[in-house]
Amino acid sequence: MNLARSLERRLERLIEGFASKLFPGAVSAPELAQRLIREADLSVTEGPAGPVVPNVYGVRIHPDDLGSAQAPNELTGELAALIDEHVLSNGWRLEGDVHVQVVADSSMSPGAVHIAANVVKGALPRWAYLVLRATGDEISLDSNRTLIGRDVDADVRLDAEEVSRRHALIWREGPDVWIADLGSSNGSLVNGGRAAGPMLIANGDSIIFGSVETTFRMV
Repeated sequence: MNLARSLERRLERLIEGFASKLFPGAVSAPELAQRLIREADLSVTEGPAGPVVPNVYGVRIHPDDLGSAQAPNELTGELAALIDEHVLSNGWRLEGDVHVQVVADSSMSPGAVHIAANVVKGALPRWAYLVLRATGDEISLDSNRTLIGRDVDADVRLDAEEVSRRHALIWREGPDVWIADLGSSNGSLVNGGRAAGPMLIANGDSIIFGSVETTFRMV
């Protein structure tokens, strides 16, 4: 199933599972999902590794719209997964797991929705890693957009003179994984060929950053 279809199916499940059961008022589950996606789109900022999206969302709606004091974990989990897939489909960066909290607030007008979106740093699961050929050590790739270089602020720091401060970027966009050299002094090689522009990489590919030889592995 491609990512666009997966997002569509998540919206369908929200309609089938929550629209009548938990949202008796003016705000429906699909509408709330669309508003969260729009909030994510409007909250994109530029970080060292590219676009960054908030990962923590607090939603307040009137009690009559929610129908309960607090939305169940199943609903908030579906909403969080929807945002996570939307971010992945655009190749954006998250600084931590996505969390959504939906609460009833009697100060809100019926039909109104207030969303507070924030970037909260936290641990992320490893989705890929680089194997250093010289030592066999594994370097985890946790963030969806990973900055590689010699700079102390790089996500993956390679302490070698031939590696530039901001050397390269590896990121996921939908089902694909990309690499781009960031104008480094000594370049980046993928399977022996220079990565002059953004190019696709796959499990087992050889990647050399300056003089540092690695093998890319998917989890």
